[in-house]
Amino acid sequence: MVGAQAQSGRLSYRVVRGDDVPVYDMLPGTAVPGTGAPLGLKRVAAGGQFTGGGRPVGRWGHASLDFRTPAVHDAQATGFVIRGRVGQVLTVELPHPKGAPGLDGSDMSVEGVTLPEGVSLVPFGPEGTGKVSEYSACAYQPSPEGPITCPMLSYGAALLRVRIDERVDGARGTVRVRTWPDDADRTNDAAPILVEYTS
Repeated sequence: MVGAQAQSGRLSYRVVRGDDVPVYDMLPGTAVPGTGAPLGLKRVAAGGQFTGGGRPVGRWGHASLDFRTPAVHDAQATGFVIRGRVGQVLTVELPHPKGAPGLDGSDMSVEGVTLPEGVSLVPFGPEGTGKVSEYSACAYQPSPEGPITCPMLSYGAALLRVRIDERVDGARGTVRVRTWPDDADRTNDAAPILVEYTS
């Protein structure tokens, strides 16, 4: 997570020469400038920390630091809406939960989905045919969180492919995040999935 209420995350930086800044390191014009003091630089001997990225030694250096605060664990699911017409097959990006733990020490968390009545899961084809990785596709895999399991990578959304089979007014499903054993508030581990019919 990133932000003032972050419970865990990674701080990273890279120092590059002013005349050799890669395009992907440039901030967009909409970026908000920082308000803290400028970074201070300290001269050190060249070493392994100044290698990498296929660039010559000394062209740039980088480092990162993982952190976890003593803040109370509280994973929070985020609900979403399935919008479409009866008979339509569509793909929905699941919003990221807040404060969810990583899976097996990685940056992947897990959510379970119970679809609203009148909506069914349409599995993606084998990886490569549907151009969707198994690491981002929701699939039938029962768990305590729900009959459908959705992996949540920090750098991309989980994809849920569904078909609206019939109109069921007031239908609601549930998305539930896999959380910490000592989660402080179990009431927000789940959130509703609503259906909005466009015709």
